[in-house]
Amino acid sequence: MNRDIVITGLGVVSTHGVTLDRFWQAVKEGCPCEEGDFAQPYKKSVFIDDKKLRKAGQFINKRKSFSDDRRAFVFEAAGRALEDAGVSDRFDLGVVIGCSKPTMGRAERWMEAVKAMKKYEESSVYNVPIAGSVEIPSLYLVKKMFLTGPSLNVTAGCATGLMSVNTACRLIMMGDADIVIAGGVEVIPETTFYACYENMGVLTDSFKHFRPFHKDRNGFIIGEGCAVVVLETEESARNRGRKPYCKIEKWAALNDPTGYTKMNPDGAVISELINRLTNNNAYPIDYVNTHGTATRMNDPAELRAFKRSFNDKAGSMSFSATKPVTGHMLGATSAVELAICVLALQHQAVPPTIRLDEPDAECTIDLTPQKARHKNLERVMTLSYGFGGPMAGIVLKR
Repeated sequence: MNRDIVITGLGVVSTHGVTLDRFWQAVKEGCPCEEGDFAQPYKKSVFIDDKKLRKAGQFINKRKSFSDDRRAFVFEAAGRALEDAGVSDRFDLGVVIGCSKPTMGRAERWMEAVKAMKKYEESSVYNVPIAGSVEIPSLYLVKKMFLTGPSLNVTAGCATGLMSVNTACRLIMMGDADIVIAGGVEVIPETTFYACYENMGVLTDSFKHFRPFHKDRNGFIIGEGCAVVVLETEESARNRGRKPYCKIEKWAALNDPTGYTKMNPDGAVISELINRLTNNNAYPIDYVNTHGTATRMNDPAELRAFKRSFNDKAGSMSFSATKPVTGHMLGATSAVELAICVLALQHQAVPPTIRLDEPDAECTIDLTPQKARHKNLERVMTLSYGFGGPMAGIVLKR
């Protein structure tokens, strides 16, 4: 069955706010995540200001405090994506929205629940085993919106968002749903989880040093937020009279078995992922949104993979790393970068890699340093890799 899949709606919640116009403006201008309109910098991370989110939110419940920050993020992003796509009365929607880890949100409510139970006090967090699970974002939307379509959860580390979109595409291809909302959501990790990232040495020493592919890069900062896309068959969009943002031409997923927190240093698995996405360079890619974490391990492996896969074609291509603008959102980051690629196609512009004034010696590609660039974009690609080895990619066509 030929079921071409298109993207008809976007919703993003980030430190730059909740509207697509403001988000794209920040991405295009290279505004660092810690300087966003809703940003609350803290140590080596950037929170989203709850008060500003609730004031600007169209869909979250402003009168009642959420027991899980992910619910506020995902409800706002999904609501805006559905509004953007003009979907208001479809109850058979599918939902695939994931996160990378169980969490009760920033307030560390696991301990709140334990303390309340010890004192035999009434508490809204007694359902912590359920509310803290990784599948709660999808389940929450299904219950709140009374949806009857398929609901799945995907968790794949930092590749979670793209894996969720890939899974949604498969649901549509199999005929289980005509319209699926998919993406990723994440909140800043709890203290112990955050300490693990510190111990791994992947967090940078300052905000200004979050600079992918720089010769002096030393890691990333953690951000939080959510991105949701509305996927549907081309026929469904046509029947609804909606003009799609773009078409999903190809998607793929692989796994790098090198180690739990390591990847093949020569980029062999990344290269194979790219080859599958391009049918071994059968068609040109105009722009690649890289994973670009600014770690010592990730950036060189990506650069080597690009050389292996694109060869002499890399000279006419544009690349960039946008995580310094959004923060590394862990399970949400690849969904956010997919949204960036959709908007890049729409606006025919390549977003910049900020702070890249002195590229790594291995950088022989155009990483669009410092400033955005207008360019005729026909096909764009985004790539994402997670701890444990999961790797995902997608190609979008104008």
